[in-house]
Amino acid sequence: MVGQIYHQFPGPPWENLEHYWERSPLSLVGNVTTPTMLLTGEDDRRTPISETEQFYQALQLRGVESAMVRLPDTSHGIAGRPSRLISKVDHILAWFERYKTSSEEN
Repeated sequence: MVGQIYHQFPGPPWENLEHYWERSPLSLVGNVTTPTMLLTGEDDRRTPISETEQFYQALQLRGVESAMVRLPDTSHGIAGRPSRLISKVDHILAWFERYKTSSEEN
């Protein structure tokens, strides 16, 4: 995995901070105003859960309505199994139901 990073980026973050920051979702959190739900697999090696936790904390600090859903025994492809797909869809539907406006109910 580490070898892949060096092919995609110009070296480690501590030597190229600006390059990494420009590509980080965290650099854009100041623009987020929409209620945001983050779904993350606890076993995700591609996007470690710590990255999701940082983004969630930043949203909370900004006062953006947000939720972080940790899916156990799940990697980056959250919907890898039918049961995980169902769980993912259930969370998404519940989130949209929560923010549905009265005009959308008709």
